[in-house]
Amino acid sequence: MTAERVDARVGTELGPYRIEAVIGRGGMGVVYLAEQTNLGRNVALKVLPSGLAEDADFRARFERESRMAAAIEHPNILPIYEAGEVDGVLFIAMRYVRGTDLETRLRAGPMAPAEAARIIGQVAAALDAAHAAGLVHRDVKPANVLMATADDDGGDHAYLADFGLTKQRDSQTGLTRTGSFMGTLDYMAPEQIEAKPVDGRADQYALACVAYRCLTGDPPYARETDAAVLMAHVRDTPPSAHRARPELPDAIDAVLARALAKDPEARYPRCVAFATDLRHALAATTDPDRASGFAPGAGPPSGAPAIAESPLQPTQATDRGRLIGTGAIVGAVVLAAGFFLVAGLGGSPPSTSSTLPLGAAGSSPHASSSPAESAAVSASLSATERLSVFPNAAEESLLSLLPATLADDCDRGSYEPVAGGGRIEGSSFSGKKAPIASLACRPLVTTGANEVLVRQFSSGSGLVGSGAFTIGGAVSVIVFTHKVPPGDCSVSKRANGRFQLGGEDQGAVVCYVDTATGDAILAWGYDTLGILVQATNQRGDPTALYDFFLKNARFIAP
Repeated sequence: MTAERVDARVGTELGPYRIEAVIGRGGMGVVYLAEQTNLGRNVALKVLPSGLAEDADFRARFERESRMAAAIEHPNILPIYEAGEVDGVLFIAMRYVRGTDLETRLRAGPMAPAEAARIIGQVAAALDAAHAAGLVHRDVKPANVLMATADDDGGDHAYLADFGLTKQRDSQTGLTRTGSFMGTLDYMAPEQIEAKPVDGRADQYALACVAYRCLTGDPPYARETDAAVLMAHVRDTPPSAHRARPELPDAIDAVLARALAKDPEARYPRCVAFATDLRHALAATTDPDRASGFAPGAGPPSGAPAIAESPLQPTQATDRGRLIGTGAIVGAVVLAAGFFLVAGLGGSPPSTSSTLPLGAAGSSPHASSSPAESAAVSASLSATERLSVFPNAAEESLLSLLPATLADDCDRGSYEPVAGGGRIEGSSFSGKKAPIASLACRPLVTTGANEVLVRQFSSGSGLVGSGAFTIGGAVSVIVFTHKVPPGDCSVSKRANGRFQLGGEDQGAVVCYVDTATGDAILAWGYDTLGILVQATNQRGDPTALYDFFLKNARFIAP
């Protein structure tokens, strides 16, 4: 076994970045864990090969497309903080996300249908946002999908990475200036292989290949040689995922076949349209436990390989990645690992409080229902019904309580148990409970928040572990985990207290700025209604986030 080669850049500085370790290597450079010393935060720093800065055409494209990618505000696109040049070296500084990537996850085998649909849906939304901004990714593959798991919530949050070297939508083909392709063989669209015009539909094709692998464990066109894989992409009929994994519903094949059509005109108009049909088709699975390969929430099957969690271990890519066009295929595989933290939820109500009166907000376009009716409908749903077409009855009831400006941007949220009471066991809380309705909303960051998770809990049983679950306890776990002091969020970016509606106390509220990610986070709960809300501003603007809270906290009448 050979020792890891020493990288000469480790321990040095590149502009304001102090390089601490290698995260990953690929054909387009090296990704390092670095500290941005002027802000005191960790970043993933991609350093491109030195010769590229001397190519005037490449340098101009790099600077232009990096600026375009950095301007995209979307919760599922890995944020780019800066792109530039120092001493003749091109670099991109990105958010550092601790977790794993989809490539590593899939080495443990295919995913549960609901899990696959959730991840594909998030990546699809990221791609549509990029396409709307005029960018085509061209290298959508599992290794470029980062999966960050919230400590207490347990739900995976997907980031699509490597947007610094994308392609403008109006470029003529999938070729670079030298006649070489960007892309990875197992996920490459026919038009890229044939050097035809490329647009966002090529990314949709690649996403469908990723979806097929998530569901079956293998890429759609697994062949013995690279040449055979190329020809299969161009000529062969899309394979049947149902035949490869019989417990999947028949309906999934038609959805995949459309997204994998050889003619881009025959594919879906948008990636989200494909992801929506995929989710609906997978909801037809008659035996969720069998289709998932293991019981929901039980983790991988016994004997499955563990998923690496260390951000300092570069993933060895297993998908083919060599340069095509002139006869060879060059991989653009650069793995970015990093850090994304959603505050833990649980505990007991704060002992010290600040009372915050709030104003009114807008009404919802959804059918109205009272909080009590929402809880009654939600409590009657089985676990299988909660994984049906969105929105189910419980989610529709919860949607009806949201203002119109927020409800229109919501999808199904996580149903993982949340800590909210009981005794502390080590660093976690013993009392956990799964929500009866859960919404993940992604409003524009100009509203003050770009991620909002709304969950409702029943007042009855359903606890995991010991100890009583309360909404106040859920907020208090954030206070405990992040050591947030008592105070008033209207004047402090780090405080916890209580808030009022109509002169009546409603529940606990906590705000803080995550020191690792720079995100501003604000969470609040409605004690008697069993509703917990957590909002995030990825720009790290606590003032804008508090304004969002003032405008939206009154979506449930006191």
